[in-house]
Order: sequence, then C-alpha cells, then structure tokens
Amino acid sequence: MSLNTTPAAERIHIGIFGKRNAGKSSLINAITSQELAIVSEQKGTTTDPVYKAMELLPLGPVMIIDTPGLDDEGELGAQRIAKAQQVLGKCDIALLVVDASVGLSEADKALWQQLQAKKLPSILVLNKVELLDEMRQALLTMEAMKLTKQCFLVSALANRNINELKEAIAALRPREVERQLLGDLIKPCDIVVLVTHSQAFGAVSKIVPPTVPLTSFSILMACYKGTLSAAVKAVRVLDTVQDGDKILISEGCTHHRQCQDIGTVKLPGWIRSFTKAEPEFCFSSGTEFPTDLSQYKLVVHCGGCMLNEREMQSRSERAAAQNVPMTNYGIAIAYMHGILKRSVAPLPDIAKLLE
Repeated sequence: MSLNTTPAAERIHIGIFGKRNAGKSSLINAITSQELAIVSEQKGTTTDPVYKAMELLPLGPVMIIDTPGLDDEGELGAQRIAKAQQVLGKCDIALLVVDASVGLSEADKALWQQLQAKKLPSILVLNKVELLDEMRQALLTMEAMKLTKQCFLVSALANRNINELKEAIAALRPREVERQLLGDLIKPCDIVVLVTHSQAFGAVSKIVPPTVPLTSFSILMACYKGTLSAAVKAVRVLDTVQDGDKILISEGCTHHRQCQDIGTVKLPGWIRSFTKAEPEFCFSSGTEFPTDLSQYKLVVHCGGCMLNEREMQSRSERAAAQNVPMTNYGIAIAYMHGILKRSVAPLPDIAKLLE
C-alpha cells in the first residue's frame, strides 16, 4: 500500500490545538511546506476541524487535523470548542500551539493537563518566537518547562526550528503492533468463503457445516481495532432489554439510507424480535458520537472501518467509563441468531468469554 493510497483510518492522526490566533494554521503550512490551511489575522478563521491527508516525512502517511480555537466565544463558539474536543478522541499525537508573544494562558495549561491525563503523546509548541527577544524567550521556556521537559520554540513565519519539530513528531510515532484480520485464523492454501454481510449470518449458518468457523467483517474489525473483548461481554445486555430502554445504534460513516438499511431498520427489527420488547432507538453516524452516554441501556456500533483505532478505542472507553455496554453489529447479529460462539470463538482470547 503506497503512502498516497493509505486509507484515512490507517493514517497516524495528528491534532493541532490551541487558542485563536496562536498560529495553528501557519504551523501546519510550515510543517507540510504547503499552503494547506487558510491563514488570517482575524480570530476564528478555522471554524470546524479540517482534515488533511498527506505524507509527512520522516513519519509517513498522516492525517493532520486543524482545530478551532479553544477560546472561541458565544453559543456558536461553544459548539466549535466541542468539535475541537471531539478530535482528542481520535488523535495519535497532539500539538498544543501557544502564541509566544502572549504566553501560556490558564486555558493552555488546562488543555496540556488534559492531554497528559489522556496519556496522549503531545508536544508543546511555542510559536511566533520571532516577536520575542532572547530574555523573553528564556523566561517563556522556563515557564513551559514547569509543564513538560521538552518544548519547542518555533517561528512558522520564519521557518525556525520547524525541521526539529518534525523530527520530534516522528519520534512520537505510536508503537507499531502487528494487527491481522485473518492471519491468525487461516494458513496458506486454506479455502475461505467470503460472504458479503453479517446480515446473512442466519442463512449461512444453516448451510455451512458446524465444524467450519464462521465470522463477519465487523467482528474481525473489532478484533483488529482492539475492542472485541468488551463488545462480546456487552452483547449479553440484550437479554435484559425492556420496553422503553434506550439503545444507541452508531455508525462511523455517513451514507445514503436505503430501504431495509441495516442500522436503522434491520437491527432494530432483530432486537425487537429477540427481546420481545419495544425499546427506544437512537442513531448517530460519522463523527457525531454522544459525549453523554448515560441515558442508554446499550450501544451497538458498526465495525468502524472508517474510524482509526484510537477513535474506536476512545468510544469504547467512553462507554465503559459511564457503565454503558457497547457491542457491535456483527456480534449482536450473531448473538441474536444463536451462533455467537461459533462466530467469534476462533479469535484469540475470546472463547473463555463465552463459557
């Protein structure tokens, strides 16, 4: 797979955060050596997170995310800040950009502490140092060093210390973990039958001999993105669903809803049939995943093929932190068709969850 064809979900996501006019967009242009982001002296030029897929050497294929200023104002500003906060859930690396001529604000310090609490690899970038004399640079560095052992004084305008910053970003590359969709299940020359969708689970399970393992795309994706164990544990909540319980059905992408759409039509129908209850179904798609999940009895998520590993794990962790079980499409469908153990037992460390 070439750098240019790497899917967005497989790219390292780098989020650029900071107050308005800290120089976030200018820094992106300096780092990438391209005029990718709109730069203006007017505050609040970036009004929504902007995603830019590109190559960033020596790191490789990345997704750079330019976010709105975290000091935006008014009702609309609050919505923009919420959008910027959502980006934290999908970042592999975060850059906190500070206007050196203004100095570190309490908002900057609070965001830095938030990044550390999330254990998110981060770099503190002090931009616009061309506006400071050596004494003020030294004082600012001393203040920054109270937060972190390493910070970078840069000038996006003068291209100062940009290469050094890029090297530091590359050094934060997430630890590469070998992930496989099927490599641990099949051997060379094995015959594998691919069925297009887990919606066909019920029919396929009656055709394929019981000795032949059966799984689905979304189950394999849960294994690939590290959410499988939690999703298998969560699916048993379907046994306790009652009338009026809220169930969130969430998809990681947006698409045209067709007749008999799996998320909005088929899954609710199967759940009603399985539970013999009339729960209340809610729906989300794309980047819109609720911050507050406490009202839901269960979250049923898609496989997340369009979301990176960090975001899928962040969503799963958010649900767990609020004591809301989160399963996924394939696991729920297999469970409701009585074939869950056959569908996931061949996958690593899962059989014991089904005993």
